[in-house]
Amino acid sequence: MEQIKKKMAALREQNENALERAENAEAELKGVQKTLDAAQNEVKALERKLTLLEDDLDRAESQLEDATKRANNAERLAEDLDRELKTRDHTIAYEDGKLEEMEEKLKESKEMANEFQKRAEDVHGIF
Repeated sequence: MEQIKKKMAALREQNENALERAENAEAELKGVQKTLDAAQNEVKALERKLTLLEDDLDRAESQLEDATKRANNAERLAEDLDRELKTRDHTIAYEDGKLEEMEEKLKESKEMANEFQKRAEDVHGIF
């Protein structure tokens, strides 16, 4: 009987130890579950932040594309205006040359007219 009592006491002690280990394991499990929940919440927050950043990136890429198109259009316009300006500069230079030539002819014509007028007066003065 004494052995049975010892055996029962040993079994009770094993049972208490097992219960204590189970309680410790449950407490540890709760801690791990809290850590897991916190990690899952953090993952959700990071996923949301990633989604927002991807949306921002899409908008930025769209704005960059628009800005690039506008810059290309402005560059083409500037090139067109530059060509037009060169054409006009060339035209002005050509017209200036013609103007100088015409002024020279006008001067010569005036000189000839004066000379003819003098001759006419000389001829008229003779008669």
